[in-house]
Amino acid sequence: WVNDPEGNFVLKSRMVIKEGDEICVSYLSEEALLDCTKTRVDDLDSTKGFVCTCPRCVADEDPSRVFACPSCSLGEVTFPSQAPLMSEGAEAIDSFDDFPSCSTCGRELTRDGFKACLRIESRIGNILESLEAKPISRHNAGEFLSSMEVEQLRRLSQLGTHDKHGLSAKLLHILVDYYVFTKEYSEAIKCIDIYLDFCERVYDGLNGARSWALEEKGDILLEMAMYEILIERNSSKFSGFSSQSIRRMFFYGTFAEDEIGKLASSGILETYEKAAEELKLLFGDWHEYHTQVYEKIIKARRKLASS
Repeated sequence: WVNDPEGNFVLKSRMVIKEGDEICVSYLSEEALLDCTKTRVDDLDSTKGFVCTCPRCVADEDPSRVFACPSCSLGEVTFPSQAPLMSEGAEAIDSFDDFPSCSTCGRELTRDGFKACLRIESRIGNILESLEAKPISRHNAGEFLSSMEVEQLRRLSQLGTHDKHGLSAKLLHILVDYYVFTKEYSEAIKCIDIYLDFCERVYDGLNGARSWALEEKGDILLEMAMYEILIERNSSKFSGFSSQSIRRMFFYGTFAEDEIGKLASSGILETYEKAAEELKLLFGDWHEYHTQVYEKIIKARRKLASS
């Protein structure tokens, strides 16, 4: 739901509905809709007093709780939706016995393997909570994270979950800011693509978090293409430019024909346009979430055409 410019309360449908169809109004934020089933159900029960029985919440498996198989390391195990969290305590964990099997080797997860997965999940969750409490951005990420720490976090996510757990995806989304800060744009794109893949895999339909990440990817593609052009012009002069300065150069600089070709083929406009399309459907064409990315599209089109 959103408020329109006149202050009216507007409900936006995420899919086509027919007269007489039953509809459900989400009580969760766009980001919370991507949380694991246990977290969503428990949050709604404790804060709103009802147990959600939507198709996602009653599904047998929880696609946001995926781990690397402890037996073969190649495949994955996907937890049942009712699998307990580490925070629920020993009694809930010890009484659970619906263990999943590996998608590759077919071996069923042992109780020890199940507990090992819970420990990995808890560790990533604690790290994520700590990072989310810090004011990390693309302008200052190097003040909060070192290259060694980032490498260790990438290894933990990959070895423990093959980057497919929801907490891993959210962790990598935070690391995007670090890679933009250090101008490792290819790694930033890898991380944000993992997050986008996660959003699509666990939520079948429009989701604001995914759309905002698409807009963010457009920003990174713009900065990456612009930085490559600047470095080709004068490496010593432009290598120390800040993220903001690099983006400003796109809108206020002039470019040769071959540079325009590089910018036009970088996927900037296509990514912005996809984000704008989704945000328009979610929030309306008058909402700032849509208008701010649409303004980027207009400026980028004008710049690429005029240069």
